[in-house]
Amino acid sequence: MGIMEWMIPLIVGAGFLIYGLYLLYNVYAIQRNGVNTRARVLERASYWNRGRFTVPMFQYKVDNQQIRSLGVNVIKLQEKYEVGDSVEIRYDPKRPKNFIIPNDVSKKLIVICITVGTILVATFIRYL
Repeated sequence: MGIMEWMIPLIVGAGFLIYGLYLLYNVYAIQRNGVNTRARVLERASYWNRGRFTVPMFQYKVDNQQIRSLGVNVIKLQEKYEVGDSVEIRYDPKRPKNFIIPNDVSKKLIVICITVGTILVATFIRYL
């Protein structure tokens, strides 16, 4: 096989690795520098797969401004929260739409992305 066939694992692996590190950084930054507030679930929004996968739309107040944000960055949210629920969240003061639910941070997605990315990049390096 030529080098071009081995570029695919590098590109895909680098994408997974970068995304996993990005998620890890965001969770760490919000845990460290975030601000706590209460959010309310407004609705369940269709996100993927023609409406078969829905996620809660959260609304909360930051500096007297209403923020609406989908809870898509935490896989556990799919079934857990219903319309009208009130939830304690922690948001990034620099980017208020980015938030985590402190007790529901899903580390599985982060670990999967970093692991798959590392394996694919290592596969590329092995065949250089």
